[in-house]
Amino acid sequence: MRTIKFLRIIYLITLMLFFVGCKKDRNREYKNESSEQQQTNIAPIDSNGDSIYIKKYDYLSFHSILTTIPDTDADKYYEKYSDNYKPHLELGKKYPFSINISRSVGEEMKKMIKKNDSVRLILTTRDNHLDVLFADSANNKYIITDSAIKQINDKDFKKMDSTFKVGIYNEMTDTKIKLVDSEHSGDKTYGNTTEILIPYAEFDKYDPAKHTLAFLPGVVTNNTFNSKKKSKMHHLTLIMCLMDLSRTKALRTLPTVFSDDFCLKPPGC
Repeated sequence: MRTIKFLRIIYLITLMLFFVGCKKDRNREYKNESSEQQQTNIAPIDSNGDSIYIKKYDYLSFHSILTTIPDTDADKYYEKYSDNYKPHLELGKKYPFSINISRSVGEEMKKMIKKNDSVRLILTTRDNHLDVLFADSANNKYIITDSAIKQINDKDFKKMDSTFKVGIYNEMTDTKIKLVDSEHSGDKTYGNTTEILIPYAEFDKYDPAKHTLAFLPGVVTNNTFNSKKKSKMHHLTLIMCLMDLSRTKALRTLPTVFSDDFCLKPPGC
């Protein structure tokens, strides 16, 4: 029953991926037409880079569906995130409902990760959106949410990190503190999550040739503690989802979902 409920989220992600694919196919079809006709027919893009063709599906009750799935930890985490961060494909929205990784990027990540490593994801800001970077064992950092992986230098990373810390990160921490105060649980003596470590044993199950990799943001609903005895309650996390999709973006098998709180790292921890 809870797997069926969680599938609702996955079907919405695959629906989005399908329409992204349709938009790309449509652009290819128009390639040989006149420039004027291309401007008329190509899917319009909003300032956040979301296709208007995709955006309309947000109005088919993304929010009402995703906030009524309370069975598993993954469902509870996503419900909490959806309620408090209001992820939508609308103009001006900062928080994604899913962070999708392309096959080519996934292949490069798999090459870089050693068996004794964890997968280290660093929360950041790009174009005023919550985003993630990947850091390898040598602490090189990479943009992984584009169609191709791209290493960034220390200067650019520091600039991105500074923008994140004074902007979206502060909002995230304010959201966490409000949850602590309103629910009388958790710990507001330190900030929200800045990094997430996914154990290698779990990430090793990801096969880029077979799976579509997505990270769904969530908010921890369990009052677990880190090594310094500080509560992880209300911290932002990521739910890793592996989907085996057909060419038409249909699920071939049930998705594999990893939804513990992983190792969340706020500042100073």
